[in-house]
Amino acid sequence: MTQRTSLADGMFVALLEAAPDAMVCMAADGRVVLVNAQAERLFGYERAELIGQPVEILVPDAARAVHAGHRAGYVADPRHRPMGAGLSLAGRRRDASTFPAEISLSAIDTDEGILVLAAIRDVTARLRMRDLERSKQSLESFLYTVSHDLRAPLRVLSGYSELLLEEYGGVSARKAAVMPSGSSPSVSRWGS
Repeated sequence: MTQRTSLADGMFVALLEAAPDAMVCMAADGRVVLVNAQAERLFGYERAELIGQPVEILVPDAARAVHAGHRAGYVADPRHRPMGAGLSLAGRRRDASTFPAEISLSAIDTDEGILVLAAIRDVTARLRMRDLERSKQSLESFLYTVSHDLRAPLRVLSGYSELLLEEYGGVSARKAAVMPSGSSPSVSRWGS
């Protein structure tokens, strides 16, 4: 039985390390019991610095006061779900900087009690791309409006230019300047 348990424990740790996201496993009381290498990179802590610490060390200061209550509520009714559905979540790094995050929670029932597994993903790049796409769409809309607003007067000017060419096409600018106002080359020719 001991060999089977150690094999299962080894597989669990290997799966945790293979996960593409930062994984933080905590006891029901909120103490961190296990993290993967991605969590070390994302949060800037060494594994040994996180083990035994309250998970709130990874929560931004503004959310720490309410986090313990949310955590206790999850432990009372554990189920796989995204954390903070509809809310903007963030993680806190060792250097106190924060990053926007997606966090999914899962509960694992063990002989020692419930463990909560949090999968944490930094979504900074995705949010930047979304903002760039919005900016691009706004710029395209602006350019379309400007283009449309300029096109109408240009059409009018083009029409006037065609009329002028029809009327004054063969007259030099110097000759056109001395023509009486309201006259056109055809009228001037009739008068001569």
